Amino acid sequence: QAIILDATTPISGRVVDVAGKSLAGVEVGAQLANGELRQVFSGHDGLFSMDLPTGQIVDLVLSGRRKKRAAGLRFGFDEGRYRGRLDGVTVPSSGLTIRAEELANNLELTVHVVDTAGHSVAGANVYAFAGENSGPLKSDRRGRVVFRKLRSTLLRVVATPSAEDGGRHYSSIGKKVLPANQEITVVLRDARTLKGRVILEGGEPAVKFVVEAYVGSDEHYRIHTDQNGAFELTLVEGLLYTLKAYSPDRSLKGQLEGVDQGPVIIKALK
Repeated sequence: QAIILDATTPISGRVVDVAGKSLAGVEVGAQLANGELRQVFSGHDGLFSMDLPTGQIVDLVLSGRRKKRAAGLRFGFDEGRYRGRLDGVTVPSSGLTIRAEELANNLELTVHVVDTAGHSVAGANVYAFAGENSGPLKSDRRGRVVFRKLRSTLLRVVATPSAEDGGRHYSSIGKKVLPANQEITVVLRDARTLKGRVILEGGEPAVKFVVEAYVGSDEHYRIHTDQNGAFELTLVEGLLYTLKAYSPDRSLKGQLEGVDQGPVIIKALK
């Protein structure tokens, strides 16, 4: 078990449309080398800034969402979607420009559900998380399901079998950038429950901290701790996970590597 704390420095730039006009309220995502995805919205005059691990080379992508003012002081998201990216950016960097192309049509994604032998699985429940939750939809006799009218190019896909399976199998594709109309494959594997807690340096519970589970560069699960700092994850048997925990403002964080069973304790430090 290890605790890893990253030194961070800012990366900043501007989001513009194809005519060079600044776009405010557009969501910008930074894909880190370990697969973690961090996101901010462009502000006044399309400017954005976020703190990222120093020295990393990251890809900057537009999720497709744009924030708009709703009733009162609350914000919602419009139906417009924007696609754009800037690859191979070294942290720190400034003065960057991401050119956004507005997508005229709704995004589509085909998911193919298979078992560990590669056979198509019919009747699986498939969810797509892309700006908002979509599903569940049932896979057809060929093991496929099509999601339409997705609102984001940043996607996370979860698949579980039919109720008759009893929840013994599970699959998840980590949150990542996927082009429109691309087919992806998810493999259903044996599932288990992992329990743990996030604590502060003095042993106090870390309440409402974010906990993420990774396999390699793929984020498989994200959840928040409860009032006791506890969390519970559904994970796949036979895989080693990296668990990351951090406070909402990311000022406190901790990490465990090589996790394959629980219970676990993650200590979050500055």
